[in-house]
Amino acid sequence: MGEIFVIFLCAIVQGLTEFLPISSSGHLLLIQHFQKGFVGDSVFLYVTLHMGTLVTILLTYWKVILKLASETVHLISDLVKRRYTNSYHRKLLTLLATSSAPLLITFIFRKQYKQVMNLSNIVLLGVFFLFTATIVWFSGKKIQGSKSAAEMRYADALLIGLAQALIAPLPGISRSGITIAVGLVLGLSIKYCIMYSFLLSIPTILAAELVNVSESTSQIGRGDWWLLPVAVLISVIVGCICVNILEKAIRKNKFRLFAYYTAFVGTFAIAIGTLEHLNIL
Repeated sequence: MGEIFVIFLCAIVQGLTEFLPISSSGHLLLIQHFQKGFVGDSVFLYVTLHMGTLVTILLTYWKVILKLASETVHLISDLVKRRYTNSYHRKLLTLLATSSAPLLITFIFRKQYKQVMNLSNIVLLGVFFLFTATIVWFSGKKIQGSKSAAEMRYADALLIGLAQALIAPLPGISRSGITIAVGLVLGLSIKYCIMYSFLLSIPTILAAELVNVSESTSQIGRGDWWLLPVAVLISVIVGCICVNILEKAIRKNKFRLFAYYTAFVGTFAIAIGTLEHLNIL
């Protein structure tokens, strides 16, 4: 019963933190630190939480995703016929591909990143939270951009991709926070920046799940299968709410509020870690 509670708790936390720039990985590691029954290494939990994330993105941007899928087919056809045509969604598709290319770096160093992800030192986790807070706070000044896919450069896409591949895998570093922050600094419009960040997470999550499932040796108990759709549903409902919260917060120039919250969590983690190191807790 305790494991079921933790799984549902993690589904709620995933939905709350994946789309807000406050780091889902960091919050899940905090749960792991305080909840000894945490099952964070199981493929079951990992797939469950990220399936909820993917479903939320599909529900939110399904029209754009369908157009991108159609454009992919047309692009392949054009390449075969050795012709080239340009359009908004084709540019968006190639920009996303450019941003996704640096994921190869993450794959190559996946073992090193995994070691950091399994860290038990929550003082270091707190430092990463504070880094996220700093990036989000400074990017909160840059919300007047107007670039969309038409004006966005491939250099911009590469910078966002590098930030995602090199920095975002670290616990306490928000993937959405870093990619949105870089996009805002580069002059992307608010609405487009959020959409681009979330669309970019699709290949990122799919690649990460394939790697983790293929390399994991953990098993899912037969009696636990019913938890999968329930946990996914919880994560999706909470996630959809948080996407709307994020969009409204940025439009109302409240993006920095997430920096204050993340700074608080980071300070809390550092304080707890320090007290535990001194054997006070």
